[in-house]
Amino acid sequence: MKTRFGLQVLRSPFVLYTLFMILKSLHVRRWMYEDTTFWEVLAVELSAFLILFAVVELTCRRGKRFVYFVLTFLLSTVYLGVLVFYRQFHRIPMFESLYLLGEAGSVQDSIAVLLEPSDVLMYLDLIVVAMLALIRKNPMLKTEQFSRKALAGVLVLSLFVSVYNISAKRAQDVLDPSKFAKDVGLLNAEAFQAIQESRTKEYDTGPITQEAVNAIKGIVDPAEATNFGVAQGKNLIVIQLESFQNFVIGRKVDGQEITPNLNKLLGESQYFDHFNTMIGQGNTSDAEFITNTSLYPLESGAMSTIYKDKDFPSLPKLLSAAGYDTFTMHVNDVSFYNRNRMYPNMGYDQYYDKKYFGEEDVISMGASDNVLYRKSIALLQERQQRGQPFYANYVTLSSHHPFKIPAGADGLTLSAEYAGKDSMLGDYLRAVHYTDAALGTFFDELKAKGLWDNTVIALYGDHFAFHADSVSGTDSILLNGLLGRIYDMTDMLNVPLIVRVPGMPGQVRHGVGGQIDTLPTLSNLLGISLGDQIHFGQDLLNQPDNLLGELFYLPTGSFVSDNVLYNSEDQQTIHLQTHQRAAGTDAYHDPMNKVMELERLSRSYIEKLPSSTKKS
Repeated sequence: MKTRFGLQVLRSPFVLYTLFMILKSLHVRRWMYEDTTFWEVLAVELSAFLILFAVVELTCRRGKRFVYFVLTFLLSTVYLGVLVFYRQFHRIPMFESLYLLGEAGSVQDSIAVLLEPSDVLMYLDLIVVAMLALIRKNPMLKTEQFSRKALAGVLVLSLFVSVYNISAKRAQDVLDPSKFAKDVGLLNAEAFQAIQESRTKEYDTGPITQEAVNAIKGIVDPAEATNFGVAQGKNLIVIQLESFQNFVIGRKVDGQEITPNLNKLLGESQYFDHFNTMIGQGNTSDAEFITNTSLYPLESGAMSTIYKDKDFPSLPKLLSAAGYDTFTMHVNDVSFYNRNRMYPNMGYDQYYDKKYFGEEDVISMGASDNVLYRKSIALLQERQQRGQPFYANYVTLSSHHPFKIPAGADGLTLSAEYAGKDSMLGDYLRAVHYTDAALGTFFDELKAKGLWDNTVIALYGDHFAFHADSVSGTDSILLNGLLGRIYDMTDMLNVPLIVRVPGMPGQVRHGVGGQIDTLPTLSNLLGISLGDQIHFGQDLLNQPDNLLGELFYLPTGSFVSDNVLYNSEDQQTIHLQTHQRAAGTDAYHDPMNKVMELERLSRSYIEKLPSSTKKS
């Protein structure tokens, strides 16, 4: 029977669940976009809900209310997941990133911090509906039937609105997925991106040469590279420091050095103070990948998952060919972010994870940094006794978000403003201080075991702790006060790279660098020629100019060059030294196009790599 208009229409799940999802999308969008209005939600979000629910009405003859309930639960979870992701990364996750929900259990403490009391609204309606379902005669649960012609008309009209919105906005918003989702609706944006990804990509079919990469970057290799082979035959230890930003280096808080051990190390190291994280959505795992392959990450998705079966040319393989034993260490489960597949494909001879390090002195997601370093010494000594040089890669975790270090373990005494419950910055500084102290103990142990003078040590931060666009309240005030200026995007991307080579005088190097440059820089020091191996980074000791694309935390086409960070979406620049903002000029279009070409070539190169035959 056809329904009558009026109060009876509210009995229909079609209307009720559509209203529920409109209110939920309004909640999500008001968190992400401050200028969101109810009418904007109707204009860009409603059509997607009508499409889904019209299909349910037209195809489900039995169990319709259950299908509505499950579908709305899934939509609510997706919208809440997007909101939590946005709070952390200030970016909309596209459909390729939905697999990350499978990793949520490993970072549940971080997720809990990002939830707000108002988020209960995302499931409140479903709780009420479930309770009302127990009342069999409740009129709200009686399914009213709509005309199939009317439903078909709603479906066609909604499809037209969605396609129109996408067509009108995709050209101008293509560089910024978050803005695209704002202008066309979240589900519409996800659907469009899924369709785009399913189509055949335009990748280069011909060979990609290092000469072509160098030509785009303007690189001319010197006749004789400076410092080539100064560390030939020496061991290599690379330490990836969790959430470690450069602003803590050399800085004091309440009269105390935040990183006293690293500050001391700078005197005998090459310190790159304008070094940048270049990660994609894979975060820490992407940092490992970029550092060890000198290839660009993806705009959406983690390299270790999207390309889990590729046979990657890498630093471990270069060093293995030179007679090194290569291994990597991580106190979490190696299956997290598919590392059990990534590590063999990158050529590591062995990996050691939670099974080796155990659950002693757990901080954050695994055994503490102190345990990591202490238990690794035996592995280093074993190689030393064999007389075989080694490459040992460390992935630290103790300074992971939400930066909770056991009371008294960090040794940093903070004033009330930093120690208050509203200050995550205080927790972060304690975590970083703990990380630094663990490094100091590790350095002492390397010296005691006779490893210090025969080992190159490289340390770098994997990614930021505070997003420049979302840090607020007490943390914003304290962070700006600590820096003596406004914390900006250049600070966010800036992580340290510190390379200690035995016998090499220390020097602060102010040139721009990124994680993609680590492989060629270390290869030069170790006297290992890259030959024909494709790499998109450069040797920071021999190339004065640089051009780095930033794919995930800035719109596509954004870059960091020798003097500025350029945002391709708003065409604004931030000067790296003065932190002054300015409008970009046409002169920035050429480097923007160059970084987009480099990113495209990197993806093309990866696509054409053979599949690995190694098993995890």
